[in-house]
Amino acid sequence: MSFHFPMRQLFRCVFAVCVLFSVAVEAADDVKVNYLTSFHGSGPDIDLKGWPQASNPATPPILNENGRLIGMTHSYGDVYSLPPTPSHYLVDDSLYKEQGMVSHPGLLVKSSVTGHYYGSAYVGQRDTELSAGAVFRMESDGTGGEVIASSVGAVAYPTGVVQLDDDDNLYGLDRGPENNGRIFKITKDGAFSVLHTFSAGPSGQMQFPNGMILANNGWLYGVTAYRRGTPYLEDTPTEVDTPVGTLYRINPGDPQSFEILHTFILAEGEIPWFDLSRRSYGPKPVYLPLKGFLMAHLIEAPDGYFYGTTSIGTCWTAGVYNGGDIAIRDAPLCSGKYFPYLSSGESAMVGPYPHYDGPMTHGAVYRMAADGSDFTIIHEFNGEEGSQPRGYLTIADDGYLYGTTMSGGLYKNEPESYRETKTYPNDPEALTYDGTLYRIRLPEIELANDGSVLNSGFEYLHSFKGGIDDDSDGKLPTGVLAASNGRLYGSTVYGGRGYTSSNGIVWQNDIKGTIFEVDLQGDAPGASVSVTVTPGVAAKGENVEVTWSSNSASNCIASGGAESDGWSGNRATAGSIDVSPEPGTYFYILTCDDDLKGGQTSDLITLRVEEDDVISVGNKVDYGNGGGSLSWISFVLLLLLGGVKSLVLVLKRNEG
Repeated sequence: MSFHFPMRQLFRCVFAVCVLFSVAVEAADDVKVNYLTSFHGSGPDIDLKGWPQASNPATPPILNENGRLIGMTHSYGDVYSLPPTPSHYLVDDSLYKEQGMVSHPGLLVKSSVTGHYYGSAYVGQRDTELSAGAVFRMESDGTGGEVIASSVGAVAYPTGVVQLDDDDNLYGLDRGPENNGRIFKITKDGAFSVLHTFSAGPSGQMQFPNGMILANNGWLYGVTAYRRGTPYLEDTPTEVDTPVGTLYRINPGDPQSFEILHTFILAEGEIPWFDLSRRSYGPKPVYLPLKGFLMAHLIEAPDGYFYGTTSIGTCWTAGVYNGGDIAIRDAPLCSGKYFPYLSSGESAMVGPYPHYDGPMTHGAVYRMAADGSDFTIIHEFNGEEGSQPRGYLTIADDGYLYGTTMSGGLYKNEPESYRETKTYPNDPEALTYDGTLYRIRLPEIELANDGSVLNSGFEYLHSFKGGIDDDSDGKLPTGVLAASNGRLYGSTVYGGRGYTSSNGIVWQNDIKGTIFEVDLQGDAPGASVSVTVTPGVAAKGENVEVTWSSNSASNCIASGGAESDGWSGNRATAGSIDVSPEPGTYFYILTCDDDLKGGQTSDLITLRVEEDDVISVGNKVDYGNGGGSLSWISFVLLLLLGGVKSLVLVLKRNEG
């Protein structure tokens, strides 16, 4: 079958008159999104010394009890960590190198019993017993990852969703052998069982599990998608009452209690799905795009309702190759790459922009009571205030619901990195929108007697920005999580600020993703300094990388370290050096002027070389006009160093 389309000039006209975003929006004054870091890859042209390889986080980070943000990137088992300030990051890749885990689309969940973090990987190394994924756990600092043995060979492509109850029983989701999804359980003793196996949809279509939560009443609530199909293919139904997913609940203590509380129809928006298998339409196979991992999640709110989101079902849409054969192409609504034209200049797409064939183009927020009653679409997105709400939702200290959209907003950019010598963007008509942050003021929601929404409580907060500008903060956010310090933290799949690689190549931007903070008081981050050593415990003669970065600081002076390592003295505001000191315990300190409040800010990190005794020092300190408080050991060290910043402080263990 062949399709014929107008030439490029006509498509430009269609593009111009298809006004995707039309309503002016203004951001809230009391909320500020603060950029914290950019991830970078590796290789001769892109490696940045001191910044280990990490790319494309699929979930927001968690603020652990040590005051560091930790999370996982999309591939190669990378567990990253950084302070909750603008900084560089550290990476622990033991889950990949030692355990064989590869990709992690889900959120880490903390055990209230042992303090470990748990998660799941949907695939492991090929041609091994881990190829279908596994459940794993790690220490609270993100190190020491290990696979849960009973999950190996028992799970089949876990989706990344895990929950823990108060007794440390774990509940998770995977694709299952029938490819329609399962709810599984692993007891605290490691016993694996299946609580429920999802069946095919009403018309035999694949069912795909999305988010799942353990509610306050002890039941598991979750959502699943029915695979409606790729927009604009001939066999994809478009009737507004087409079933596209479910909202269910199950009592973990009674597997027979499973019930469907609501069946979503196309008019309400779809639940996301993706297919791990290769499906061929035409001469090329279809692969899962990175952006397709973002799922729809639920959250239980203080008002007693469960809130969730709908969007388009798949990030694919029907297109064509030169000659008219059907192709499957990226949909621009998902914020990824977009190729609207063929080399001939004709349209590469079947349907009109934005190439989606359902009635709910930009998605919606809904709510439902715990028993399945009172299902209501609270807010429908219009594009400029956001499009495609997916990812993790959170309730902040103010009692409001916060979430992100993977597309829409005020800015359009390309998920491609550009060297300094290249013009950005390459094709302005192939850009996609970068996403937004929003909130629902729950107490302000008001419904009429007939169930119509009088006030949704919706508020647009921020448009994310990829690209090459100095104020870019990321593209395609993955949701947000509330932290114990009153702030929210999130990540973006794409985006990243420019940098100079280790071999001197200047990049205008990066596309490996970012970490950001949401300050609900509207404040920007204060001045800060961060120093890290990798590894923190080294063998004699082993090379150690000392890396530092700062925010709103200047006139930095290094002190401590070893006499011969070249650390002490004036330092740039960011950088990395290699050291290899003799056995002993060393303190590397960097002190900089605070450009915001005056005074100084400092950081101190410990390096042990063939030392058995651990001295834990890693306090962020501010002093002078900046104020702040010190631990007693930091206070003593800074007294020693305050007058003589070039003093070398080396504590060695006496042997013999």
